[in-house]
Amino acid sequence: MKKYFFTPRVGKDYEKGFHGIKTLILGSHFYCPYTDCSHLKEECASSNTIWSMDAACPCYVGKEDQNYYKLSNSDTIEVDSYLEGFPYPSFDAFTYLMLNKRDYLSEDEKLLFWDQVAFTNYIQHY
Repeated sequence: MKKYFFTPRVGKDYEKGFHGIKTLILGSHFYCPYTDCSHLKEECASSNTIWSMDAACPCYVGKEDQNYYKLSNSDTIEVDSYLEGFPYPSFDAFTYLMLNKRDYLSEDEKLLFWDQVAFTNYIQHY
């Protein structure tokens, strides 16, 4: 049995590293953006029942790519959503800090950085 539920997001250039150093970015916890979901507190917020919700999350059921849209892939979905324009202020602030930028960050700069690092959250449930 796996000791972790969520699969870390590993950028395509992770092996090359960020400035030549393999870097794991560790967030604290997962945040479900669906505030009206009735399953949030019962199934998804418990490390005992989240395994059964992996492919059964009502927010992902019916999505075309079922290998991508599942709870255990939340690290990848979270970073990909940020890179596609979903507003994550903490990702913005962290990216600016890591790139030592004070002005505008292009989409290419964000993608280049996140492709060089791995990301996961520490707490293994929502």
